[in-house]
Amino acid sequence: MDTKDLQDSLLGEIGRYEGCADVVELQRRCQNAVANVRQEWQEHVNPEDPHSVEQFYEASQAMLYELMWWHTLSEDASPLAYVTALRFAQQRGCRHFLDFGSGVGSGAILFARHGFQVTLADIGPRLLDFSQWRLELRGLPAHYINLNTSRLPSQAFDFVTAMDVFEHLIDPPGAAEQLWAALKPGGFLFARLAAEPMRTVRSISSRISSLPLNAYGYSVSLRCGATSGSGTPGFSKV
Repeated sequence: MDTKDLQDSLLGEIGRYEGCADVVELQRRCQNAVANVRQEWQEHVNPEDPHSVEQFYEASQAMLYELMWWHTLSEDASPLAYVTALRFAQQRGCRHFLDFGSGVGSGAILFARHGFQVTLADIGPRLLDFSQWRLELRGLPAHYINLNTSRLPSQAFDFVTAMDVFEHLIDPPGAAEQLWAALKPGGFLFARLAAEPMRTVRSISSRISSLPLNAYGYSVSLRCGATSGSGTPGFSKV
């Protein structure tokens, strides 16, 4: 499938969900989504107030369109990091997958189609509802976690992705600790760090501050290990 076929397919899918058959209008919404998300953020979010951030992701109308347009590959090929992650997980025999910050569910669809037990976690219930609709449309089973109301289960996953997520978080080190607790010992975290990657890596945990970036781009692969004597989550480079 070339990018034009992919674009038409995803526009058709979001149009079906939103009840809009006007492809030109759908494309307009998608292409304007980044600017609309930025405007929504500026109008409604106080970055110092975690509750306002949660409310933004609960209420944003443009986020769904922005993420679907991102997955059309019309702007860049960065969503293909999920394919790299899938191959990485397959090579290491992983079976229990969590997509942390799962967005519109494209990563979950990919992993579910390859036989993984899939869990999606996000703070945006609108995104989770859309993702569930997409997976059910394809007959793919999955579990869904609203991070506003539920915690990640302990030692439940052997592979976790966090694609372009950490740079949006108020507390990246706290999120890293949660993911470490959710991983089985020896499990893997595959993170794509889209903005100022090394500074973001350093902010996640002092234990991974010296990680090199792999050849794909801003992706890093980390392995979950034991805690140190101070109880600090242990990640090591892969």
